[in-house]
Amino acid sequence: YIHIGGDEVPKGRWRECEHCQARIRNEGLADESALQGWFTARIGNFLADHGRRLIAWDEVLTSIAASGKDAPTHITVQAWRGPGKAAAAAKAGHDVIVSPTTHTYFDYDPGVLDLQQVYDFRPVPPDLDEAAARRILGGQVNLWTEYIPPGRVDAMLFPRLTAMAETLWTCARKRNFAAFLDRLHGHGPVLNRLGVRAGVAARPVTISGRYDSVRGIHRMDITLDPRVATALAGRDLAVRYLILESPLPPSFHPGLLPEDQSLPAITTADDTAPEILELPSAARTGMSWLVQTRLFADDRPYGAPALLEISGHKAVGASIRFVHEPDDRYPGGEFGDLVNGLHGSRFFQDGLWTGFEGEDLDATLELDFPRRIERISVRFLQDVNAWILLPREVRFSVSSEGVHWRDAGVISHTVSDKLQDKLIHEFAVFLDGSAGRFVRVHGISPGVCPDWHPGRGKSCWLFADEIVCR
Repeated sequence: YIHIGGDEVPKGRWRECEHCQARIRNEGLADESALQGWFTARIGNFLADHGRRLIAWDEVLTSIAASGKDAPTHITVQAWRGPGKAAAAAKAGHDVIVSPTTHTYFDYDPGVLDLQQVYDFRPVPPDLDEAAARRILGGQVNLWTEYIPPGRVDAMLFPRLTAMAETLWTCARKRNFAAFLDRLHGHGPVLNRLGVRAGVAARPVTISGRYDSVRGIHRMDITLDPRVATALAGRDLAVRYLILESPLPPSFHPGLLPEDQSLPAITTADDTAPEILELPSAARTGMSWLVQTRLFADDRPYGAPALLEISGHKAVGASIRFVHEPDDRYPGGEFGDLVNGLHGSRFFQDGLWTGFEGEDLDATLELDFPRRIERISVRFLQDVNAWILLPREVRFSVSSEGVHWRDAGVISHTVSDKLQDKLIHEFAVFLDGSAGRFVRVHGISPGVCPDWHPGRGKSCWLFADEIVCR
């Protein structure tokens, strides 16, 4: 077999290529999609003449059809866009490797593709007749390492690779996820001896928070994934929690995954978490909290802990005005956007990040009355694979009446925009403690993705989580 790829072809470049356009004219092809199909069929026939078989992603079916021909059945199709594409290829007479994003893309975080989802993988699509079903060769795991730092490869593969192995070698009626978990415990010592640093099985617990301005409290909802609860219904399940107060441990870093933090471990001795947890008098106390929760099944931890960092500070609940309104998809929370006391995680979809597409963050806060301010800070997320970059610099200023402003500082950074891992970077200035009622924070966006980026020239994003005034 020789895999030639064939997905996500940048046809825009072909439209600008004189050689590609000449080939389209000479072969009587309709457009660039037909050109891809012509090329794929030609290479497939060449390989077949030399005793090899071509594998291509499932776009091969539509690209060859665009050239006015049927895809030769000696082409093996790798279906990544769901069971429908796998079924269509098998019905058309192709051998098929099934590797959908929903179950086999191990560069996805376990919070998106967890152990249970992998174990539920069924490579043979339903409703195929016997002849078509025989054309399903099996499944394949994909780990796209351009998105994964080398030190995390083991953690992304294991224990999910163990689940995939059992799934592909065991017929569906004999699978039992709870029994698999019991057997999985025996793999830990083996992986340790092999020097494999396995990752977490799932992120079964989530914490969502909001600020209640009337009562002056933070209210947190602690939720257990119902899929996990159903799969482990016969187990003694308990979500336990632990709250750390400021000063937070120096080992804590908001840019690290919860399982990579060197924090006091949650144990079976800790309290069972309520569905709703409240922290009273949160606003303006200057205190910080780190809420940790974790699921235990029969007194064994299952999956990663969940963390939520909360800052009480002088601007919690302040009114806020933007020059450019946040994107509706990423408003930053239920109350107050950047002044609700809640900090975001590495995951931009967590509901705590305020997002701006192609625009600066330019926000003015109005406190309830003049306050002594000694430090202003704001964190930004960088996730270049999601087109999220750090601002070029952040400008801070303070005013007593909102008309005359005094500069508090301009902070830049030296973080490379080529770093593939996600990171959270704080921009902060220190003040002399004089009183101010208005605070302006202006993060200067790069505007567009850099030339090296796949989205070069297109709008990039700024994501900020909280403007903290102390």
